Amino acid sequence: MKRFARPGLLWALLLILPLAVAGCQREPEAKNPPPADLAAVLLEGLEFDDQLESIDQDAALTVLGLENWQDKLEGCSVYMGSGATPEQIVVLQAADEDSARQIAQSLKESYLKQLKDSFADYAPAELPKIEDAQLEARGRTAVLCVCPKGAAAKTILDKEL
Repeated sequence: MKRFARPGLLWALLLILPLAVAGCQREPEAKNPPPADLAAVLLEGLEFDDQLESIDQDAALTVLGLENWQDKLEGCSVYMGSGATPEQIVVLQAADEDSARQIAQSLKESYLKQLKDSFADYAPAELPKIEDAQLEARGRTAVLCVCPKGAAAKTILDKEL
C-alpha cells in the first residue's frame, strides 16, 4: 500500500505545481519606449497616403486639445499629415500610468470624435481610417495612430509596447 501512496502524492504535486506557478505570473510590464523611437518605428513600418511631418510639442498639444496635460508629459513625438487626410502618429509619454490612461481617454472622447465629425463633412472617404485608428495606453505611454491599415499599426504596437 505504501508503494502506491507515494506515486499518488507525487502526481498530485506535479499537477499542483504548474497551477501554482501560473497563478503567480503577472502581466508583463509595459516597455515605455522613448516617444521618438516608437514614432519612428510606426513611421517606418506603416504605409501612409499622406506625407507626415513632425510637429513640435506645443503645437501638437494644442491641436490634440491636450494643453492642460503639458505638466504631466515627459515626452512627445507627433507626426501629422497635410490635413487632406486624418493620418497621424501621436506618441505621448506621461509621468505615470494613470495619466497615460486619462490622456488616451481624452483623445478618444474629444479629439477622435472631433476628427471624425470634421472628416464626415470634408472627406467622408477618409472615415474608415479614423474608425480603424489604434489608440493604446500601456504603461506610461499613450499612442494614437491613424493610418490606412490599422491592423498593421496594432501589430507594431503589440510588439513595441
